[in-house]
This record gives sequence, structure tokens and C-alpha cells, in this order.
Amino acid sequence: MKMSDAVMDAILGYLTQSREVLQAAIDDPAFRRAIHDIAAVTANALRDRRKLLLAGNGSSAGDAQHIAGRCCRGSTMTEPRRQPSPSTRSFLIGDQESDCAAATAAGITSHLFRGGNLLDFVSQVMPSVGPGTSNSPRTGS
Repeated sequence: MKMSDAVMDAILGYLTQSREVLQAAIDDPAFRRAIHDIAAVTANALRDRRKLLLAGNGSSAGDAQHIAGRCCRGSTMTEPRRQPSPSTRSFLIGDQESDCAAATAAGITSHLFRGGNLLDFVSQVMPSVGPGTSNSPRTGS
């Protein structure tokens, strides 16, 4: 089956746009540093056996599931934690009011992220966050 020229043009356009976005990320040192810092915070949380909550709706829910699966790969997660983290040590950052409402219903502190630099926002919510830190997040919203 031969694809139409319009379909081939759409595919080429999508791939070209993807390449341009990736190149912009590669060329932006602040973006690369933010990715590094987010990865370090995540790695430290996992290393310290702290809770990492991932959430999403639509396609971002699939991303959250994928990340969770990658975090658990190769680990021994056969026994439940004997002392679950209290809700005072857990929080959610959401980009929708409904995310925060769900967290509140579950008894979890929430913080609404309205855009901007996510790492700066997390640093305000949890001032000691950053590469090499392992302090528990403070509560409050």
C-alpha cells in the first residue's frame, strides 16, 4: 500500500519538528541543567527509599506508568514497606485544580504549579531540595 503524499508530508513535518525541539534542548545549557537537577532529586528520593508519586491524565498518565515501571525495574519490591510514609511527609504537585482536589481527598498536601521553572517551584515547596539532598519535604500549601 502506497502512502499519499499528504501523509508522507505530515510524517516528515512531525519528524522535523521533533528534531528541532531536541536540538533546542541540546543547545540550551539551562534546560540540560534543569533535567540533571530533576534527575538527581529523583535518584536521591529513590536511594533514600522515600516516596515518589507520579500522576497524569491522558497520555501523561502513560508517561507516569512508564517512569514508575523504570524505577522499579531490577529492584526487590516483593515485600510491602513495614512503616509507610506518613501523609505529612508526602505531597503532590499538580498542574490542574482537579489534581490538588484529588490529593486533598486522599489527605495529601498539594501545591498547584501554574507554569514556569518546575525546579524553582519545587525548591520553594521543599527548600532543601536539590542534588545531594535527602531531607523530607515540609508540609503546607
